[in-house]
Order: sequence, then C-alpha cells, then structure tokens
Amino acid sequence: MSEESTEESADAADAALTDLVAYLDGELSESDTDSIEHRLVEDAGLRDEADRLDRAWKMLDSIDEVSASKEFTARTLASMQATSIDATLSKPSVPRTQTIPGQSNSLVSLAFWAITGFLVSMLGLEISQRQADRRQDETTVRILKNINFLRQVPKYRTVQDVESLQRLLEDSEEAGP
Repeated sequence: MSEESTEESADAADAALTDLVAYLDGELSESDTDSIEHRLVEDAGLRDEADRLDRAWKMLDSIDEVSASKEFTARTLASMQATSIDATLSKPSVPRTQTIPGQSNSLVSLAFWAITGFLVSMLGLEISQRQADRRQDETTVRILKNINFLRQVPKYRTVQDVESLQRLLEDSEEAGP
C-alpha cells in the first residue's frame, strides 16, 4: 500500500510541475492560471519551485545562441550516414527461418523440463506413499505380535495380586499364539 501512495504522490508532483511549467510559459487557460496563482500564494514550496524554474529560463535566455556552420553540419551528417551504412553492411543478415528453430528449441526445452518436473513430482509422491504403507505395515505387524496381550488388557486392569497375574499368564500361554 505504501508503494501505491508513493506512486500517487510522485504522479501528483509530476502533474503539479507540468501545470507550473505551463503557467510560466503562459499556456494555461484563465481559470487554470487563477488556480495555479492561488496555489502559489498558499504553497511556499511551489513558489520556490516556480522561482527556480523562472531563474533557469532567464539564464538560458541570456546565453548567446550558437549555431553550427553549414560545413560542420554537412560533415556531421555525412559522417553519420557513413557510420550507418558501415553498420548496416557489417551486420550479418540473418534469415527469419534461422530464428524459428531456436524458438522451437526453447519450446522443446520448456516442454522437456515441464514433463521432467511432473515425473519427478509423481515419483516423489509414490515414494512417500510407499513409506507411509511400510510404517503402517510395521505397526500392524507389532499389533499382531502382541494380539494375545492386547486381548488380555481388560483383565490386567483387574489384577489384584501376584497370584491372579500368574493365572492370567498361564491362561494366555495355554491359549497359544
């Protein structure tokens, strides 16, 4: 949200600067001119900016205008044309058909990596499911090994002395595995 407010304030500052430049150039309508003048009266920062812009334009106006000779202009244009022609001639022309295989290679590469990623993901899912099945099988095996004990758990809760515990042990041995 702070980025949006920063962008909005930057846009507002740009709009204010644009209006100020148009005001100093005399390009605004009478109502817009009145609005800017009212803002200049109230906003010291805007007044300072208007003053800086006005001084900069006055300095630029005070600089003598320099113009290049026709000979200099002709030499510069000729030099630019020669440079442009040299650059065009030295640039190897690449037929459009050569860029298409490069594009198809990138599509093939993208498809390859997408399929590879999918297959690796599926392999990882399969391995994790097998690991979960193994853990479940170990638990099941442990329960089955101790099934006789687990069936007797309610009786063990009612054990009152050592003799009753020995009887339960004998009963479970007689029942067998």
